[in-house]
Amino acid sequence: MNNEQITSHVKEAILEKLINKPAALEMSETFTTLGLDDLDKIEVIMKLEETFLIEISDDDADSLASLTDIVSFVENTL
Repeated sequence: MNNEQITSHVKEAILEKLINKPAALEMSETFTTLGLDDLDKIEVIMKLEETFLIEISDDDADSLASLTDIVSFVENTL
């Protein structure tokens, strides 16, 4: 799976949690800047685990703040 496909899946998982959906998500966006709380983050992480068939530890999940962080983590895990 290439970077573009991973980015698309990550953005899709995050957009599912947003009430007010922006026209575009910037890679520098974080859960906080998007208005997502800890429960939303957990649900996004679970969705990514399911989508990419990977396991994300609690420590790794805590270190994932921006979309860039998430995409890089998934790329390195796959």
